[in-house]
Amino acid sequence: MAEFEARIEAYSDELERKVEMHFGEEFQARMDATQSAVETLTLQCRDANLADGETRILESSLDNKQVKIACVKGDKEVLKAKATLDAINTSDKLTAKEKKSFREHSDGDHHIEITRN
Repeated sequence: MAEFEARIEAYSDELERKVEMHFGEEFQARMDATQSAVETLTLQCRDANLADGETRILESSLDNKQVKIACVKGDKEVLKAKATLDAINTSDKLTAKEKKSFREHSDGDHHIEITRN
């Protein structure tokens, strides 16, 4: 078992070295900061007082770039609704690339459901 654990540790060290070489030494810190920003925005979305079907773009600054989420009240069908897509397409807070990405992924099954306690 010790030999197996040593091999796994060696693989892990090699993977970490390759990630740092490709993405930079601060990769893990950037990922942690991004995760924290997304978590904060998610909580803000949960606590937002949205009307049914309303879409609101929430954003947070992170090391000279913005982290953004589209906060929508409703189920996954609302993500595909004309009103939601119109809100995304006309938002001045989103870039053309971000709008395109939302449209491409709005009919997918990836979603986060947040409930109030």
